[in-house]
Amino acid sequence: MNELIKIGNTQKAHGIKGELKLNVAEHFIDDLFETEAVFIEIKGQKVPYFVEDIQEGNIIFIKLEGVDNRNEAELLMQKDLYMRREDISISDELINSGGMFFKYLEGYTIVDDVEGEIALIDEVALFPQQEIAYIYYQNRTILIPLNEDLILNVDNSAKKVLMSLPDGILGL
Repeated sequence: MNELIKIGNTQKAHGIKGELKLNVAEHFIDDLFETEAVFIEIKGQKVPYFVEDIQEGNIIFIKLEGVDNRNEAELLMQKDLYMRREDISISDELINSGGMFFKYLEGYTIVDDVEGEIALIDEVALFPQQEIAYIYYQNRTILIPLNEDLILNVDNSAKKVLMSLPDGILGL
C-alpha cells in the first residue's frame, strides 16, 4: 500500500448534505485541493474516500463521495485525515518535522524591529492555523505566531529571527 501522511483531522459535520469541516496543516492545503482521494482513520484502519467537492474560506469544508447526509458525516467527525505521499508536493524533511516550516527556529532569539532583542524561542508548536513560538519573557510564557508576514529576516549564523511583532503581543 502507498505510504500515507497525516495532514490533519476532521472536525464537525456541516450542513445536511454530508459535508465535513477540516483542520489541515497549512503546508498540505494546496495538495489537498489537488487530490482525488483522502483517507480517514476509522477503528485503526485508514479508509479511502474520493473527494467530491472541497471549499475554502476561513474554514475548509469537504464533501466525500458516499457521505450524503449529516448522520453519515457525523460518523467521520474527530478522525485523523491522511493523504498518499505521492499526492503531497512538500519535501520529506518538512513532513518529518511534522509539517512545520519553523521548527528549526527552536533555540533562536527573537529580535523585534522596534523593541530589539526579546527572548529565546523555547519551543515551536503547530496550532490549527499556524506555528507558534513559545518564549519566556518578563517572567511569563508568551505565544508568538510564526508566519512570513511577521518574520522579516532569519540569521542562521547568529541564530536570530528579526520580526515585526504585533503591537501589544508582549503584554498579553
